[in-house]
Amino acid sequence: MYTVPFRRRVEKTNSVLAGIASSAFSLSVAKLFKKTLIAAFDSRIIVSSQEKIVEYLTWRQRDAWRNHNNAYAYWLFRRIGHKPSEAAKMLKGLKTKELHETLFRQGLNLAKTPAWQRRGILIYREPYQKQVKKQVVMRRRIRENWNLPLFSSKEGRSLIQQILRWAKPSKGREKSA
Repeated sequence: MYTVPFRRRVEKTNSVLAGIASSAFSLSVAKLFKKTLIAAFDSRIIVSSQEKIVEYLTWRQRDAWRNHNNAYAYWLFRRIGHKPSEAAKMLKGLKTKELHETLFRQGLNLAKTPAWQRRGILIYREPYQKQVKKQVVMRRRIRENWNLPLFSSKEGRSLIQQILRWAKPSKGREKSA
């Protein structure tokens, strides 16, 4: 029997996801880099009409691009000798385009960085067929997409629309615990 975690209580799911991400990141940094740090991530679940989801995800992707540029510029300024407070001050008020050009002049082409850094990561459920005894049934699995298209593009909008079609629940498919 499939049960929905926390009976779909949004606030519980939201807080647990942030905690899991924070813990996993902290443990991974300790394991990979032999450094101790405490990470604290936030999490959000939005309620939106299907018509607004493409717009929202496009905005989040643009925000990821701005954050990407800021992070690379900050570490460029640190690498060339600026203190953390100086680097942060240098970033203040700079537009994304200015940051991008500064980095490019220093030999950093941000268009060549991994797509997930520029556009984010999307986690969703996708359907698949599974043989169970003598019949084929539909199941869903979690999919991580680390190589997203731009959501403002036709390909990006198509991906989101496909995920939304997959997400439409069928009557009786899920039962709460």
